[in-house]
Amino acid sequence: MNRSIVVSIVVLFFNINLNGQNNQSIKEELLFLSKQFKDSLNFNGSLFVVKNNEVLLDKSYGYSNFEHHTKITNETPFRIASVSKMFTSYAIYILASQSKLTLEDKVVKYLPKLNSKFNNIKISHILNHRSGLTRTVDNYLENAPHLTYSSKEIINAVNKTDLAFQPDESFQYSNVGYSLLGLIIESITNQDYGEAMKSLIFSPLRLKQTSHEIEGRVIKNIASGYNFLEGETLKSEHENKSHVLAAGSIMSSINDLYRFSQEIIKGTLLTKELHQQYLALDQNFRTHGGLITWNYSSKLPLEEKGGQIVMHSGLCPGFSSTVAIFLEHDLVVIGLSNRNPIDMSKMYNKLGNVALGFEKEIVNTTTINKLNALIVKGKLNEALKLYRTLLDKDDAHKIKATELNNLGYNYLQYQMNKKAINVFTFFTMVYPENANAYDSLGEAYATDNSTDEAIKAYKKAIDLNPNNTTAKKIINEYNLSQQNE
Repeated sequence: MNRSIVVSIVVLFFNINLNGQNNQSIKEELLFLSKQFKDSLNFNGSLFVVKNNEVLLDKSYGYSNFEHHTKITNETPFRIASVSKMFTSYAIYILASQSKLTLEDKVVKYLPKLNSKFNNIKISHILNHRSGLTRTVDNYLENAPHLTYSSKEIINAVNKTDLAFQPDESFQYSNVGYSLLGLIIESITNQDYGEAMKSLIFSPLRLKQTSHEIEGRVIKNIASGYNFLEGETLKSEHENKSHVLAAGSIMSSINDLYRFSQEIIKGTLLTKELHQQYLALDQNFRTHGGLITWNYSSKLPLEEKGGQIVMHSGLCPGFSSTVAIFLEHDLVVIGLSNRNPIDMSKMYNKLGNVALGFEKEIVNTTTINKLNALIVKGKLNEALKLYRTLLDKDDAHKIKATELNNLGYNYLQYQMNKKAINVFTFFTMVYPENANAYDSLGEAYATDNSTDEAIKAYKKAIDLNPNNTTAKKIINEYNLSQQNE
């Protein structure tokens, strides 16, 4: 036998053996990490990691329905909240690939009932969250998010809002923009959003557990939403998804989200040019498809070291979700949970790091859980002192603003108003320049009928963010009610 052939065979065998050992080790580490999520973070849901079509982790914990002890499977449909934006943006790119729209089209071309102040907003501005549109219109829809709203009502509510800035001048995350994209999809296809998404994406990709949620429709084996509060699992409040529409109304399963991730990687439903544009790394770390993007590195031997991640996470009452795609390594990390609070960014970061050959990851009890008892009892200075002590030991103990905000709203939904006020007050102590902290505190005081304190908090929110039109509207309503008394 030719010596060079022998050497090649030996090298090939060595590479296969080394990769096999690496994958087995990675699988063990991922399984260990998933158990830490369950034990340290009270995770209830599914974790799924696939690399080059090989499943590295496929683990579910807990129940899709606690009342009936129904176990979670990879076919269990979860509410995926803002991960819906991945589907909506992809549908827009499909329509562009079919020459039914261009990304530089003005939104009013398809939605002529929009007020003229929105005339300069392009589809691309919305995809990039650079439209200037407000985040939500809940305060302009009576009893949102509990009633069902028509397209006309959503447009009327949007027309009552003002732009925070002129299109393309800045960045502001907007659910409203993606709701409008859903209405554009309806306008072009002459179908309602759910049927259009079925025609454009769900059916071509054979996504059997993926659909647009319509209030009252029975969905087989769907997961129910819960919260974990002070050691107890509580049923989450119900949210009618019509007020967000295409920004967060889709439900899906592990299996379907993996199939969709493969489509994002391959782009079979898009033209080559638009697929490249969809995945293009943006200077603001958001692509033209509305995905969050950044570069990553790998420590795996015999493989390309650098790469780009595209991902999105979602959060709504009782549900958290994440889909992260490491493009150059064909690595997909998916996490679905139906019990909050859970930090999904921690999930895909740590699972992705292990799958890319980094050192072992450790999951500890969250800092906010360590402080929770002090905070809800109103011992805020004591909690702040302990927090600073923990931070001095390790920056990893830093509490995210979203963690505090979500915890406060969890208490608020169960009418534990005083505890919610304590959480939001602590939020303002940790993040004194965060406008949303004061906005949330204002809402908690308002719910508790503490009008003077609510107005004070809302005014501070406006001082920190003059574009907070919602807080201005609430203060004006308070002033009008006082004048009429």
